[in-house]
Amino acid sequence: MTAIEIREIVSLDKIEALRQAWTDLFDDSLQPTVFGAWEWQYLAAKHIAEPGSVRILTAYEDDNLVGVLPLASGRTKVGGIFPAATLRCLGGDITDYNALLVKRSFLPPVIRAMRDYLSRTGMIVILQNVLPGSPLDVLGRYMTRAGFYRAVYESKVALVSRLDGDHEHFMKLLTKKFQGTLRNNQNYMDRSGGYTYHVEPDSAELLDALINLHTSRWKHKGKHGALATRQVRDFHAELSQIDNKPFGIQYHTIRHEGDIAAILYGFVFRNRFMAYLSGFDMTHDRISPGNMVFHYCIRQLYDDGAAVFDMLRGDAKYKQTWATATYEMQDALYFPPSASGRLLYGATRTMQGIKRAVPVAVKRRLKSLIP
Repeated sequence: MTAIEIREIVSLDKIEALRQAWTDLFDDSLQPTVFGAWEWQYLAAKHIAEPGSVRILTAYEDDNLVGVLPLASGRTKVGGIFPAATLRCLGGDITDYNALLVKRSFLPPVIRAMRDYLSRTGMIVILQNVLPGSPLDVLGRYMTRAGFYRAVYESKVALVSRLDGDHEHFMKLLTKKFQGTLRNNQNYMDRSGGYTYHVEPDSAELLDALINLHTSRWKHKGKHGALATRQVRDFHAELSQIDNKPFGIQYHTIRHEGDIAAILYGFVFRNRFMAYLSGFDMTHDRISPGNMVFHYCIRQLYDDGAAVFDMLRGDAKYKQTWATATYEMQDALYFPPSASGRLLYGATRTMQGIKRAVPVAVKRRLKSLIP
């Protein structure tokens, strides 16, 4: 059996020193995504994680890095009552698919070593935004088999468009009504004049435009949006400045007389485009700018030979319109196989049962009474 040693990394300078080894592992890992790259996780540790919370687990065979699991420590109230120490995925809400990097042919020994290490910590492990079939998903199953108590607290989906055949074939998968809407929007754009489509390289100007358009759109809805905090904006600004990333940053835009009417920010990795965030100028509502910039992006991906347009987490109606496949995901708490873990698991299941029994109207009423 391959001997695997788990070592913890808790400081930014140690993460920096690991960049080359991490990148080599990333290139040779099972089912990698953008979110497992060193650049993403390093900036998550720098900008998103609470100070002093980073606990990245690295797996070594001798001095050969064969696995990385980015985590952060914290505390949560189990069942809304009992405070407990936790380990959760480092990337937080900015990371659509959390990562466990494992070198090919090392999956079983790395998974076993990670599972055993997590068991020894005695802490609750929170796995969220886990792609089905990924190494992180396999780790969760191994933990359950080893006696961890699993409590699902949220189910969610990620929606994708598989770019099979050609663009004409793809269009036939959309409803006739939606096809007509796209044609009408394009006809209006052609008649009005001044509208142009672009694929644009990463730049500070485009990031600023994205922040402004995305934030103003959500503010109009009475919400903050994903780019509202300084930490998240700094994360993306620094991400754009790092050279030699294993993925590309790309913007798809619609401009009207030179000004940006719609913008889609995403990542290019191998044969996949990940549509991360978008924004649009609401004065151009007549052309459904969000849908039109998606359509333009998909046309370009067909020209580039891409296989997947990945809309990431969320089942918003506009995403459902384009989707041809769905990833079902579950966020879960894993309680350690101990007497205290069993007790906390039981408390969680009891509280979940109580919440399910309370009618939705009552929950809303109670929520409205809380200042």
